[in-house]
Amino acid sequence: LFQLVVTVVFVLAGAPFGTIGVMFGFIARGVVVATYNLIILSREAKIEPWAVVGTVIPPAVAAAVMVGLVEIAKFQLVGHVPAIPLLLILIPVGAATYGVALFGGDLVGLWRGYVRDAAASLANAFNGGGPKPKEVPA
Repeated sequence: LFQLVVTVVFVLAGAPFGTIGVMFGFIARGVVVATYNLIILSREAKIEPWAVVGTVIPPAVAAAVMVGLVEIAKFQLVGHVPAIPLLLILIPVGAATYGVALFGGDLVGLWRGYVRDAAASLANAFNGGGPKPKEVPA
């Protein structure tokens, strides 16, 4: 209910400014809801907010670098390349940029070990790892 109310308030506040205003409304809504969720996690699950923030920083930075490079490539190619081929070019550019940014940040020490830990976690999930259901006595 909280998220719904916050979404309505921010979208209505941004609507007079058009699509860009609504976009900023959604961004503001995301910040407010994420802050609320961090407070609840901290209070109820005893999860430190900075531990959560530290976990999302690497993919957020990599995504920002990816968006920047895709926008630059799109700006350079629009008008020269038809829409579908442009999309087929931008998708691998974005994917490669994201991966390089994530690995690059790891290599230079911005978030050392993040890629290794994420890969190990993913491999563990596919190998049947993770929490096991508790047996309930009959």
